[in-house]
Amino acid sequence: MPPKGSMKVVGAARPAMKVAMKQVGRPPMKKMNAMKKAGGAKPMKKKAMKKVSKIAKGKRAKSSVYRGTKEKTTGGLKKDDLRKNKNGKVVSVKASNAGKKKFKFIKMWTDSVVQARKYLEIRGFCPIGGNSARGKSFLYKIRSFYQFKKNYESAQLPLPLICICKSLNASASLWHCMHERFRKSKQYYNRRMKNLSCTGSTCAELVFVLLFMQYK
Repeated sequence: MPPKGSMKVVGAARPAMKVAMKQVGRPPMKKMNAMKKAGGAKPMKKKAMKKVSKIAKGKRAKSSVYRGTKEKTTGGLKKDDLRKNKNGKVVSVKASNAGKKKFKFIKMWTDSVVQARKYLEIRGFCPIGGNSARGKSFLYKIRSFYQFKKNYESAQLPLPLICICKSLNASASLWHCMHERFRKSKQYYNRRMKNLSCTGSTCAELVFVLLFMQYK
């Protein structure tokens, strides 16, 4: 057994240790208050607004520029450089004009194809040419319409003659006469009328020659 005096010393040391532990566990109050004051003094930074791009991108870039929501496309096209085509799609003016210029070379052929399909009452797919009889007849009719249109445009006939050209089947000699109409004098047509007979297939030629003399 330890002596009684030593027990009293141990009992007195316990409260002193509790006080020391409390002091060690607590942070200094002054430092915490100083940190709070320092943090509260700084102003909050505002987030910078994201810049909205004026350049249109994607599939609807041209339409957004045409509406005015964007300034230009990635290719540099502005509202003045755009327009709507017949289908309502926004396209470039330069590209549209170039396409129309190129289409003039094939327009006569495509119109001839449409006319030949109506004439032969073709529905659905039909090859142009080939080994089949249907395709060969289709190609022959397209070429006949195409040659007719080509001769008609080169002749530059006035409006009354255009109506007759569309209703009658003109022969090769008649088309030659139409070309010569703008190059030779009235005496040529007088000689032509003497050589023509008013019977058979030459009646149409006589009508054309008479009309040519009126519009000279």
